[in-house]
Amino acid sequence: MSEAMQSTGILKTPADRLRNYAAFIRAGSFSPDDAGWFSEALAKVAEEIEGAPPASLPDEGEWSEDGKLTLTAAYYDQPNRVYLSLLLTGDADATEAEVAAWTPEQRKAAAEWAISAHTSASDNDDVVVPPRPAFIRRTP
Repeated sequence: MSEAMQSTGILKTPADRLRNYAAFIRAGSFSPDDAGWFSEALAKVAEEIEGAPPASLPDEGEWSEDGKLTLTAAYYDQPNRVYLSLLLTGDADATEAEVAAWTPEQRKAAAEWAISAHTSASDNDDVVVPPRPAFIRRTP
């Protein structure tokens, strides 16, 4: 983050920076040449967030032979992990407080959708993406 952005308070929180990176990708401003910078930036943000999920799939779930993800409560009972999973999609508009207020069933559905959608977008054609939960707003 540039000193100018830091001094003005723009993108001060990790969540704000992740939203900015997602907007960067959606705008088509991301190229393969940016991959190293982008990966480093996300790793730094993840380090700042207590309880951040690992970069790989969570140990608290498993993929079935037919490509469906099933998470356990160890994953979705942590609202911050569900929130970060939603940020991976680049198309989920929710706050951390909203996610924390969701029922465990909603957090499970949201996390399974988000992780599946993100994983599927990475050339994993065998991943089954469940329908987007109706309670997850699209990013404006």
